[in-house]
Amino acid sequence: LGNMDARTSQQLQLIDEQDSYIQSRADTMQNIESTIVELGSIFQQLAHMVKEQEETIQRYRCPAPPPPT
Repeated sequence: LGNMDARTSQQLQLIDEQDSYIQSRADTMQNIESTIVELGSIFQQLAHMVKEQEETIQRYRCPAPPPPT
């Protein structure tokens, strides 16, 4: 009976360790997902800034013709 109690105790300890490991992995994956979403937002902002600069450069390269007199 004592041997069975020890085995059950070891199994419960193993289950607790596995639960902790799985929770740690889930937390890490959630952190990675959050970071990817944040990076996506940063790249969208960067794309917007590049587009604005492109429009500014185009205005300097090809100025509007002067108004008719």
